[in-house]
Amino acid sequence: KELFARALHDQGPRAGAPFVAPNCGAVPDALFEAELFGHAKGSFTGAERARPGLLARAEGGTLFFDEIGELPLARQVSLLRVLETRTYRPVGSDDERTFDARIVAATHRDLGREVEKGTFRADLLFRLNVVEVRIPSLRERRSDVPLLVRAFEEKLGRSLSLSAEARAAIASYDFPGNVRELLHLLERLSILRTRVEWSHLPRELRRHAPAPLARDRIPASGDRASPLSPVVDEPAPAPLGAVTGEHREVERALAASGGNITHAAESLGLTRHGLKKRMVRLGLRPAKKDPS
Repeated sequence: KELFARALHDQGPRAGAPFVAPNCGAVPDALFEAELFGHAKGSFTGAERARPGLLARAEGGTLFFDEIGELPLARQVSLLRVLETRTYRPVGSDDERTFDARIVAATHRDLGREVEKGTFRADLLFRLNVVEVRIPSLRERRSDVPLLVRAFEEKLGRSLSLSAEARAAIASYDFPGNVRELLHLLERLSILRTRVEWSHLPRELRRHAPAPLARDRIPASGDRASPLSPVVDEPAPAPLGAVTGEHREVERALAASGGNITHAAESLGLTRHGLKKRMVRLGLRPAKKDPS
């Protein structure tokens, strides 16, 4: 949700101004007003100097309230007044200040039901719900997974060195925790591994994602079949009519990407051109309408 809110900010007229993103569920109830409005020096014990709040820090930009549904009713009143009057007073100050920033709020809750239950104010929902945007779960937009992996790598400043099998497994997983779960996984892998194989992925992910298959060949006497090695752009041709582990891997990547050759190629660590050549060699036909 924060990525989406930041994209709205970066693509809009306020792009050069601050983007401030508090998590409403992480701010202690007793400190909410001091966090939102800021406070004057000496306004409470420990306030040795004045401190600007979220409203002042977001001035001219975007203030993104993540998990707005976690805000207690008493604090919803404070936020509602700001939205109605566009003014506020720092805690311990008589100085009324104006506020100019775009407000974006997100939640995983059904706020309409929360209003019916009496845990969310109807007037605050009315103020917030000017334009509603539903963000589909990651399960509903698997083609975004390779893009999110690439964005994380760009932020990290280096490649995660994911094997083709690991990329395909990540691309095919449902991620019930959505983008946050994916980013936490990538962060953990970046800390623990310099090269990520399928076997290094969490057990829960490996249980739901396809495992790499051994090459379909009959071992010679005394020879042991070797596990499927990471795919390179031009492996040796498969026997005519054989359905190899490589064949299945490409099929899985195409299925996970919804037939999008560009995204399937990224999950396999190939170029689009390289994947199309491989599909021809394996006898795989692209979808009639390639979403690429």
